[in-house]
Amino acid sequence: MSLKVLIAPLLVAAASLTACGQGTPATPDAAKSPASASPTAGAGAGASRRPGAIRSLRPVAKITSACALLTAAELKTLLGGASSRTAITATPKISDGDHECIYGTKTAKPFALIVTTSSTRTFTPQKSINAIANAANVKTRRVPGIGSAAVFYITDGGIGLIAAGKKSYGQTRTVIFSAPKVVPGRKFAEVARLVISRI
Repeated sequence: MSLKVLIAPLLVAAASLTACGQGTPATPDAAKSPASASPTAGAGAGASRRPGAIRSLRPVAKITSACALLTAAELKTLLGGASSRTAITATPKISDGDHECIYGTKTAKPFALIVTTSSTRTFTPQKSINAIANAANVKTRRVPGIGSAAVFYITDGGIGLIAAGKKSYGQTRTVIFSAPKVVPGRKFAEVARLVISRI
């Protein structure tokens, strides 16, 4: 099953605020999140010049690319593989106005980042995250300290997903990151915290 097939219903649900039931439990370590905004907090202006460094970026006024918000090198660093020789690529895509970035190798693309925006005043970050949680059809876990609201869960197909939302530049902006469930929950939180700080 493709990642788009897994995530598309969530985006539709978030946009329409429809609700579904919940099912099986998510991993308990999803709520364990680091205290800093990134594992390399304190990296200065030269951080982007070092391989695997996490760049210091201010929130962007206009979202133009999910890949620009999280490079393949940054994802590799956050997931603990900065010293690996495996080449990871980031492939940008725009689908229905949402910005996507698919990360992986030539043979597998197991990681995805989606960034959505809504200028509808009544569509709050909490409503966005609630809609995503309700549409999950599995037990979800709220994750404190990431944006205005965040949720984590693992699908029946073994894909972990974290979604976080916040208000920025007059919009509700939502970040959705997915990866195989073998990735520790704290790593999902680190990725979401970094990207939400940039939007």
